[in-house]
Amino acid sequence: MRPLLLLLSTCLLSAPAFADPCLQTDKKGADGDPRSYDYGKCKSDKPSETYGSIGVIGQQMQGLMEQRQANDDAQRAAIQRSNAAFLAERAQLYSKMKFGTSMELVNGQETVAIYQYKDADISAEQRAAIRSEIGTAIDAGKLLETYGIVDYSSDAAWPAEPASEKWKACEVATVLTRAYTFGDFITADQKNPAKGFAIARKGKDRNCGGAAYWLGRIFELGDTVTPGVDKVLDKYPRTRIRDAYEIAIINGVLPAYERAAEMNTHPLPRYKDKKYFEPTEFTRYQYWYDMQGEEYQLATRQYLKCLDFEPGNLVCARGLRDLYSLDKPPFKPNVELAAYYKDYVSKLEQLITASDSGK
Repeated sequence: MRPLLLLLSTCLLSAPAFADPCLQTDKKGADGDPRSYDYGKCKSDKPSETYGSIGVIGQQMQGLMEQRQANDDAQRAAIQRSNAAFLAERAQLYSKMKFGTSMELVNGQETVAIYQYKDADISAEQRAAIRSEIGTAIDAGKLLETYGIVDYSSDAAWPAEPASEKWKACEVATVLTRAYTFGDFITADQKNPAKGFAIARKGKDRNCGGAAYWLGRIFELGDTVTPGVDKVLDKYPRTRIRDAYEIAIINGVLPAYERAAEMNTHPLPRYKDKKYFEPTEFTRYQYWYDMQGEEYQLATRQYLKCLDFEPGNLVCARGLRDLYSLDKPPFKPNVELAAYYKDYVSKLEQLITASDSGK
């Protein structure tokens, strides 16, 4: 009550003298409010002015409230303008991105160069020859006999030169990751998910795009494919998965665009709405935050690049349809593009259905 009285007294300093006996008195009422004690005196001595003084107080308080509302409205308008300017600036920045990754956005091209698998540029003919060599071993059922004798989870297995051997090491590590983890190209009894996971992690650390891509897939599947993966993801599953796919993207593994965009728009089911306790801060945090502004724009860019690479990718087409239909402040639906991709998805679904029925 006392702070309110101080405010009212301040507001009435310029009021007529009749306010003094009503509000400025040493007498205290039962509830500590001098006005409640002197109200009868004010009313009997100067009723018209007393009632008038109450009206003035109300008017002054109403004026304060109106000014506050005006200030709030002005602040909201300024925030909206700022958001619009920010989004326009970011959209322009995203349009110029070479790769479409958060690493590129936040750190710039100089830092992105750190994540490139360097000194491994060889001709298309050389790449085809190496892949043919690996394919021959697979067809003969001798993938592990030929390449599994080298431990690609160690630094010693990754040559620094020449370029052809460096490129081959990345290619072999990628295939071995698939083989050991998912059983591709080998027999069921030869599977070794822990070994595949170790190779994928080392390959990603060496900026091998193929190994980084399959590491992202392993991270997505978690302990169901390789026990111990969720422990490695710890409290940062989204960040670790995103980083794996972005290194893959930077090194030319185009299928990673689809998975990266999906990770920027949808939480993995096993992390949805789940939280962990942080004892140092005595609070709980989500493992996977809802999509924010940067994820929205980044995912849009990645879905577009995905369709550039693979126009028949239904996942990416649906992603663009949903993002352009998004109505989540400060974002508003893009009616024209939402309609375009809705039609695109419909036609693509029809083509896929017709193709499947013709098999």
